[in-house]
Amino acid sequence: MAKDHPTGQSGLYQAFLQLKTPEQCYRFLQDVCSYSELSAMEQRYNIAEMLVDKRIYTDDKAPNLSKPVLDKDYTISAMFGEDALTGDIKLACVDANGTEITPDTTKVGKVIIRAGGLTAPNGNYTVVFVDGTLTIDERPVYTIKATAGIHGSITPSGDVDVLHGGSQTFTIAANRGYAISNVKIDGVSIGAVKSYTFENVTGNHTIEVTFMKANGNPQTGVMVDEVTGEYYVG
Repeated sequence: MAKDHPTGQSGLYQAFLQLKTPEQCYRFLQDVCSYSELSAMEQRYNIAEMLVDKRIYTDDKAPNLSKPVLDKDYTISAMFGEDALTGDIKLACVDANGTEITPDTTKVGKVIIRAGGLTAPNGNYTVVFVDGTLTIDERPVYTIKATAGIHGSITPSGDVDVLHGGSQTFTIAANRGYAISNVKIDGVSIGAVKSYTFENVTGNHTIEVTFMKANGNPQTGVMVDEVTGEYYVG
């Protein structure tokens, strides 16, 4: 005679969802299971050690795996009571054969990150190591659109390409008899500056410059030599 299979509709499964700590789970299972049943479940319980995937761009340094940090480089599923894994964890990049390698970060590709060194505290657990992946992507290129109004210039100008994480400086100059009126970065005014540097670029940007007559009403910070018509930023 075939045994009836659980339907999954029992209140038992809803009760599991109310448990928040390992101690609550332990006490609950003590109430609903016999000692031998609970022991059998514990013996089948696997501890999963999962490595955190990492991503870099070409020509970046490979991540330092010499001192792995829990929850940053790897995670471990919960264990019962005061049990803890023993040993020192070791992470390494390996090839398809499991041989430790130094990743070639000049090329796009994927590299296996593998762990070892930790063991289960007793016979109730089996440690399962789950590989991580180091992904090496092509370094993105972003565009900084640089525009200047009449009576002056910005260098470089137009659409300027910048690699991810790179920097780009723009130099601003007014024609004789004119002064820098205003500089806007991504639409936000930063005043009448003579240069601006975008650092650690991680997206597209804009820089806009306008100019005015030097003997007009310059913004605060723009000093005008009425004799020569030259200006400088104080």
